[in-house]
Amino acid sequence: MIRKAWRRLRRAHHDQRGANMFITIAIMFGLLLLVPIFVDLASLHFSHRISQTGADTAAHAAAVEYALQNGEPYSYSQSFPGDCGESPEVVAQRYLDEVVEYNARRGSYGFRMAYRQAVRYAGYHQSELVRLDPRYPSHTAPRTCQYPAGVQICALEFYAETRRPVPLVYRDFYGGDRGAPAKATAEVYMNPARPPELLGPFRCADGELRYDISFHWIVRLIDTAR
Repeated sequence: MIRKAWRRLRRAHHDQRGANMFITIAIMFGLLLLVPIFVDLASLHFSHRISQTGADTAAHAAAVEYALQNGEPYSYSQSFPGDCGESPEVVAQRYLDEVVEYNARRGSYGFRMAYRQAVRYAGYHQSELVRLDPRYPSHTAPRTCQYPAGVQICALEFYAETRRPVPLVYRDFYGGDRGAPAKATAEVYMNPARPPELLGPFRCADGELRYDISFHWIVRLIDTAR
């Protein structure tokens, strides 16, 4: 009787050990299946941060190039020359029309150069430039506007969107690879501490007067989505 009970106890113990081993194996197998999911989540998070850096640098590079184009060929922060016989108002208006607003238009040389720089700097962070929009005036106007000779010249902003491909372990399960989108906005505005200044009058060879406008542009990031 005692032997029979002992055999039953040993058999039950053996069966319980087998069941525990099966449960342990099942848990370990499930954890192994979950590891790639955690890897994919980490990859998404990392790619989003890299893409955001790409958007920041793309918007900033476009804004810097725009500011440089606004100064060409007179340099980044010196002066725009007027023509002989032009009033200060005409010189300021011509600078606004022919330089500031013109370079903000799609298809202009200034915008093409800004777009090229945005693509370049987004690529440094393995990101693709999806969109680049110039917006004149900036949404901060009129707070960031200056008034040389009474002509309003406001800030301009560049809105950039980028996308970085995300390599995923379970990409087939998700329906393919995913991308990490990001966006940023940079603003180009005239330095309020060094506002535009009329230079002159200078006397031309024919006796008429000429005025120049000095300026100094500043670039800053005003919006990022982290």
